[in-house]
Amino acid sequence: HNEAVHIYKEKDNSSRVVLGPDLVMLDYNEHVTRNVLSGKTPKEEGVIKTLKIKLGPDFMTDIFKVETANNAKMRINPSYNWHFEYDPKDQDSLKKIFNVRDFVGDTCRELKSKVVAEVASKTLDEFHKNSARIIRASIFGMEHGKVKDRYVFETNNLVITNVDIKFIESMDKESQASLQEIVKMAIQITTDQVEAEASAAAEKEK
Repeated sequence: HNEAVHIYKEKDNSSRVVLGPDLVMLDYNEHVTRNVLSGKTPKEEGVIKTLKIKLGPDFMTDIFKVETANNAKMRINPSYNWHFEYDPKDQDSLKKIFNVRDFVGDTCRELKSKVVAEVASKTLDEFHKNSARIIRASIFGMEHGKVKDRYVFETNNLVITNVDIKFIESMDKESQASLQEIVKMAIQITTDQVEAEASAAAEKEK
């Protein structure tokens, strides 16, 4: 259920896609296409070998390095929610799912490049304060000042619907110290603000 196989016919160079669950009879010159996908975290090519492709909703995770404009190096572990959009009655729509041989690897590489480029334009302070929004905006894009809620790969109609950041960690002592200093400052600012509000409320009541 909710999976598809691609059947290739060598004689006339044609193909068809079958959605599960189903029982089909192959012609003598037909065979099911073997898919080789990236796997593990961080992603490695050629890890998963399968005859069927899941259609989603599902998720894939990755780990990669980023560097801010002021040279702070970090590792990011994002998780992407995805699914394929298709018309089950249209073979052209179904075949599009198989247009990208390694859709997992290609997806993670493209999203990684978007995030790396965006983070490189921000300082550590900017990135730390708005990391989730910056990462989501780099992938989904902006519209009328708001982050869009989906990103579509037109080649195979794969749709990214959400990005969850599992962790962000610094990779050097200097960045770690800067990050800790920013956290301390943020906590102090919040504490001062709460104290000021409490003092103002007490003064008003007095």
